[in-house]
Parts: sequence; C-alpha cells; structure tokens
Amino acid sequence: MSKYQFIASKIPVMEMERQFIELLSINDLISRNMPLPSFGNQMKVDLDHKFIYSCESEEVFDEIQIYNEKIIPYSYIEKYTNKAFISTIDWRYSEARAEQLIRYIITQVKIVGEIELWNTWMVNEFDDIEKITIHVDKLDLSYIKYLFEKNEYTHPIGLLVYP
Repeated sequence: MSKYQFIASKIPVMEMERQFIELLSINDLISRNMPLPSFGNQMKVDLDHKFIYSCESEEVFDEIQIYNEKIIPYSYIEKYTNKAFISTIDWRYSEARAEQLIRYIITQVKIVGEIELWNTWMVNEFDDIEKITIHVDKLDLSYIKYLFEKNEYTHPIGLLVYP
C-alpha cells in the first residue's frame, strides 16, 4: 500500500513537469564527461535512449509534478470520484509548493471546470472518506494544508473546487 495523491476532472488537466530535471542518455553523459552508471555485462542499453535523471540537487525531486494517469485501476478510483480523467500529483508539501499548486488549480478550473484533489492511501476499504466543496475564489493555503497534511492512512480527504 502507498500514498496516492491525484486530481480528478471531466477533461484532462495540463501536465506540470518538474523544472531543473533533465533526462539524459548514455551518449549525453559521455558528451558531458559525466560518470557512467554500471549496468553489468548482460544488459544491452540503447545509447541514445534518455532514461537517466540529472539535476543539481535532490531537493528538485520534491517539486510538483502532475501527469495524466493511464494505469490506476478504476476499481480504486471509483471509491473517490466518478470523474473520467485522473492525474497523479507527485510532490512533497511545503508552503511555497502549496501556493504554486493553488495557482495551478485556479488556472485549470478556468479551463476544465470543477476539479477534485485527493489525498489517499491505496487500500481496499475506508469507512470515513471526507470531501470538502469550495468555490475557486475561496481556495487558499489553509485548504491545501488541511488536505495534504492530514493522515491519509486512516482518513482519505478530497477537495472539490468549482468555478
């Protein structure tokens, strides 16, 4: 089981990539005189395939990344939402990132209409699922903090934001 944070919407939201992370190939590493990973003798690697993450600091991996999901089973999602499109939120909470997420949500609500944010723990059953509904103009740091700093292990929480 694991934590799963996601956005649900009727149409796909815009994806958000982490800034300052670069995907490199073996040939990229060679051209930059960077150390090469060890794959052992038996693994064949396409030297031009980009599969190695590079960044200045590990802290960059905590930045917000939002991507449209294709593999989360509907049987898991249907407990929380009936919206057709799911986007994973991958990040570590901080006030600065929460403010960035608020700006993103405000923009997306204008484009796709209402969206739901969920903070869950991937297990089969919960008796107590909380869902808060607010107008986008009321969205502030307190809602994001409440949603993402709560104990999703025992109490999954959703936030429906409408235009």
